[in-house]
Amino acid sequence: MNRDLISIIPVAGLGIRMMPTTKVIPKELLPIPVEYKGRMVLIPLLHLILLKLYQAGIRDYVIVLSRNKEIIKNYLTIDYSFIEFLRKSENKEFEAHIFENFYKVLSNINITFKYQDIPRGFGDAIYQAKEYIRNDFIIHPGDDFIIDDERDKNYIEKLIAIKKKFNSDLVFYVEEVVDPRHYGVIIGREIERNIYRVDNLIEKPTTPTSNLAITAIYVMTKDLLDEMNYLRNMGVEWELIDAINRLLKKGYTAYAIKINESCRIDVGRPIEYIKSIEKALERKIRI
Repeated sequence: MNRDLISIIPVAGLGIRMMPTTKVIPKELLPIPVEYKGRMVLIPLLHLILLKLYQAGIRDYVIVLSRNKEIIKNYLTIDYSFIEFLRKSENKEFEAHIFENFYKVLSNINITFKYQDIPRGFGDAIYQAKEYIRNDFIIHPGDDFIIDDERDKNYIEKLIAIKKKFNSDLVFYVEEVVDPRHYGVIIGREIERNIYRVDNLIEKPTTPTSNLAITAIYVMTKDLLDEMNYLRNMGVEWELIDAINRLLKKGYTAYAIKINESCRIDVGRPIEYIKSIEKALERKIRI
């Protein structure tokens, strides 16, 4: 079990690239097709993320949201009266069972909601949870998910295992992309198949020297908070990558795990969401 780890889940972004849909439905609640008890159902992405973290033994969560995303808070609030309503409705036992199982998970975890009142980016959203971070912690955005390879363990457990194997300070996922100019990328060297020792991170390089783009699912040392605090006090615009690079320059170690593009679920852009639905149908996500 990994009950000493806390997971920070930032969901405060406006989802501009997915509007007008995200004016009403947060991208983190967009549905993904999965198989449940032999039937195909549509499950909100954040629901899937929480199940995966829970399976990896994570019990404490800070969800960083904005004021216009109260619907996320509502979805993660246990409502047994709704289950009763479904059970009293004709042919709704299957749907009631989905919620009943999810509420069992919710009843066994601790969720703290923290608000990012001013949209200052991904790094600042993580920093909002600083008071709850005591040890190493997980960062898991609410709009990303990785389909487990049948030969592999739970992708959260794999992150933790690689961190322990190399006694690393931070570990995260990367994937090969066609145009790295739109992403944060790593500079490093492959030390094992699909495992890279990271030397540097570059945000949206104009002349890319790497096509390994960062998938922002991390296990981090709590010392990252010191670097984030330093950058905030400098009064300059900064990204999470800037704080990580400060750690690397101080001798902290980072490793990246390369995933196959067919494994990543991303709901941040319309074309990526459509591709993600196709991947989910092909790879058959099961819960």
